[in-house]
Amino acid sequence: MRAMKSERATSRLTDLRRRVANSRMAALVGSNVSINVIRILGNLVLTRLLSPEMFGAIAIITTIQYVLVMLTDMGFNQFVVRAADGDKKRFLDVIWTARLARNGALCLLMVALSGPLAAAFGKPELQPGIAAASFVLLVEGFRSMAPLVAERQWRVSYVSAVELAVFVIQTIVVLIAAAVMRDYWAIILSMFVSAVAGVVFSYALFPDSRQRFAFDRGILVEMLKFARFIMPSSAITIVLAQADKVVLGRNLALEQFGLYSLAASLTVAGRNLIYQWGTRMLYPRFSEAFREDPASLKAVFYPMRRRFGMLMAFGCGGLIGGGELLAQILFDPRYLAAGLYISILSAAPLLYVISVPAEMAMVAIGRVQSQLEANICRLGSLAILIPLGLQFGGLLGIVAAFVLMEVPAALYWLWRLRVAGLVDWREEALQMLPALPGAAIGLGATKLAARLIATGVLPPF
Repeated sequence: MRAMKSERATSRLTDLRRRVANSRMAALVGSNVSINVIRILGNLVLTRLLSPEMFGAIAIITTIQYVLVMLTDMGFNQFVVRAADGDKKRFLDVIWTARLARNGALCLLMVALSGPLAAAFGKPELQPGIAAASFVLLVEGFRSMAPLVAERQWRVSYVSAVELAVFVIQTIVVLIAAAVMRDYWAIILSMFVSAVAGVVFSYALFPDSRQRFAFDRGILVEMLKFARFIMPSSAITIVLAQADKVVLGRNLALEQFGLYSLAASLTVAGRNLIYQWGTRMLYPRFSEAFREDPASLKAVFYPMRRRFGMLMAFGCGGLIGGGELLAQILFDPRYLAAGLYISILSAAPLLYVISVPAEMAMVAIGRVQSQLEANICRLGSLAILIPLGLQFGGLLGIVAAFVLMEVPAALYWLWRLRVAGLVDWREEALQMLPALPGAAIGLGATKLAARLIATGVLPPF
């Protein structure tokens, strides 16, 4: 009897694991929602343990990391997912060796430049933190390529579950460390723990994950051909994604910059979710369809993105209308000014609903140069928008400029889809439509909450 019960329990567990593995979108959304809920709860605690200056300091350090990584971006992930030999052992060993060498060089470079970089931001006291954080890059270079193979095979649930586990560990560490240290060093410590956990899990939780040093000139030449558009595109991405932080970091006190960074950390969650949806759900499926039958890509393009795209548009609209209310709910009075930043910055992920699927489709069919062309489009529009924003809105206008640059980029991607014979204007309009009721609900909730608080129906929060 006990044996039968044990067998039934094992069967149920196996069935549950199979359903989770097959529920790719549910796993992706569930893990991202969980991560963002944990991030919000963690920020609630961190904002009470650390001052805004600490958030400003860590924003500068992570900006430097991001710039160095993007300057040397070789498109490792995209290359492995798309390549015909992307699941072959020697191929993966060669790419792993190249990535580790890149990260090791970046670590040494960041240590060497930590002093000048801190001085360039006008914050020389951050030099030790910049130097210490450089070793996070080295640790991350040792990650196995097995998670990329899992993405290629569309095993989204496994990759998402591992990322969630790593994030939970990082959050626990940062909260404990912040309670003890009361300094930005607590966040740097959590970054190290996260990197180590990511390396360990990449080997322990994925099959056939062992890596060896390997060199193959043919594979590297093929990778460099693929990366010849990725690298300049990533260099422009640095300007597009980080110039606002550089400008604001130099011109705002750490307290004000911390408010902006906190708002950006919330809205970037939406960008990350949409981009992960693109890279883990759309790109592998588009690449597979194009490899098997190029004509079949058109049949899967809109059905793959329809429901989730509309859901994200509704959510982004809600944040645009309800940014102030979200700041009131989440933060103490010192951080309420972040609400305006949340509303402005939430318009960017809304436009990602158009851009990201188109980008994944173009790379899947081999038009990698379209990423570079889209970024040139963004950069050109930014050259016009920044002076206008500065003249009419000051530093806040600069923030708006970095959001509005996504408009011409979205138009470019629509043009690319049209040229490729993939665009459906009705479907594109439907993708954006839910943003309107979302914004109305967010704004209405903000106004209602303010009225109820003013009349004493609700206590201030």
